[in-house]
Amino acid sequence: MPARGAALLTAVATVALGLLALARLLPFEIERAAFLVGGMRTALCAAGIFLLGVVWGVPGRGTSSSFLFTLAGVALVVIGIEGSGRLWWRSAPGTWDRTVGPLGTLVQSSSVTCAPTAAAMLLHRVGIVAGEGEMAYHAGTSPIGSEPAGVIRALEAKAEPHGWRVAARRTTYDECIGSGPFLAHVREGFLGHALTVIAVTPEGVEVLDPADGLRHAIPRPRFESDWDGVAVHLVRGN
Repeated sequence: MPARGAALLTAVATVALGLLALARLLPFEIERAAFLVGGMRTALCAAGIFLLGVVWGVPGRGTSSSFLFTLAGVALVVIGIEGSGRLWWRSAPGTWDRTVGPLGTLVQSSSVTCAPTAAAMLLHRVGIVAGEGEMAYHAGTSPIGSEPAGVIRALEAKAEPHGWRVAARRTTYDECIGSGPFLAHVREGFLGHALTVIAVTPEGVEVLDPADGLRHAIPRPRFESDWDGVAVHLVRGN
């Protein structure tokens, strides 16, 4: 019984952490640890399957078996999709050759590669060449999208050999004024969207948008309302 109780508590804690991760409120250290064991979405689904098993064993439960099987099946499908991310990019070598052009921009080739594409444009700003598919591979991007910890890991894989390190931090708009380029995540659609911010002024930001490969000026009120408050910078040195 103590072991069962500990397992139940662990599953509930994992679900809570997963929900915090989806809300972008989880500390980066925990997200990084989860990424190393398959990602937060995978951990969330695995915990959900365990909890469904607990519900299954409850005497006199009111939930039908078919409903529990369906939920468990959905969770297993998500785990399979998440685990197939790197295999998919390895089998799509053409995307590795999609690098940033002379104007410093790149258009994402799919609806789920905005973050790897934005990361490639950020690397281009410091003279590092990276392909969309290469970044998606390192980030473990799946048909569901990229986890923040995965994108940071992808940036580290490309930047560190060139003497750069990745600094991800929660910050404010005022602190970012004049701070140089960084990767930002904004609310857009179901999965959100990633942008490469190249300039921040008191009035607004200038970004490179992987959706169309163009520069855009976004007024400060709009950017602040959509931005999750996390800035991912490349910093010279150790």
